[in-house]
Amino acid sequence: MREGTFALGERLIVHPSLTEAAFLEAVGQDASPSVHNGDYRSYVIPAVTLHGRLFRPAVYFTDGTVMLVSLSWADPKRSIGDGWKDWSKEKELEVARADALWVSSVLNGLGTMTDTYSFDWGTISSGYDDRSGGSSVTIRYR
Repeated sequence: MREGTFALGERLIVHPSLTEAAFLEAVGQDASPSVHNGDYRSYVIPAVTLHGRLFRPAVYFTDGTVMLVSLSWADPKRSIGDGWKDWSKEKELEVARADALWVSSVLNGLGTMTDTYSFDWGTISSGYDDRSGGSSVTIRYR
């Protein structure tokens, strides 16, 4: 991940120059369109395990090139459709802390546990978003 390259499942390698066409060819029918607004498009793909943690990835493109990958923890105890009945800010902040520890571990303890790690190709960050009420790991390409 330090080089901005990582696998999302068996068929997809994400890297800074990944095109939308190559992404769609790799994942096929597994890509569910999320946002299609001109040259800005995003897709959700089925949950994958990355370095021992299960995530639901969303992949975002601008002008046909990857710009961002968002990884939301796919808690096996929660199912899509449960809605907000079990949600609490405290629980989501625990997820954010676990995400931050996961990122630090994946990056071999690079630096101290922080919200954002910067590289020549982009950034890896984790955190809680008050507006959405969710936590995620974000890989953003320059």
